[in-house]
Amino acid sequence: MRASATRAVSIDSPAELIAYLERIGRDPHAPGECPAILLALARVARLVDAGCTWMTGRLHIELSALPERTVIDVFVEQGPVRERMIPGVVVDVPIGELERGLVSYAMELLPLRRAQGAGPMVLVAGEDDPHERPTKPVPRYEENIVTGRYKRSS
Repeated sequence: MRASATRAVSIDSPAELIAYLERIGRDPHAPGECPAILLALARVARLVDAGCTWMTGRLHIELSALPERTVIDVFVEQGPVRERMIPGVVVDVPIGELERGLVSYAMELLPLRRAQGAGPMVLVAGEDDPHERPTKPVPRYEENIVTGRYKRSS
């Protein structure tokens, strides 16, 4: 399955991405379709990193579950603005299969990665969003009222 999933995908416009996702997602029994869908999305992420002219910004992909199907929404973020890149595409692949594919093909999918959080499964590429990073704990100090000294507490 890995050999069929790693073939090159040419995606040079939003229309080609839509057509490819719809074509590959129509046949639920096609060999390697789950990795092919993820690899196509990873290719788009690489295009962004390479300075693609038809898409600029940070790639943000939402995968939402339907019964035995998945909705793929592709957005581009520029600062606080998130713009839809293509209309939502429904593929005949359960979201669980895509989740397993993310684990199995993690290295092949770079720079695409799963973002942490609740709600739909979100894939992002590019620089980390400072809002997603865990913040360092703020050190706390306790004052000893007898000595007037402060001691760092954990």
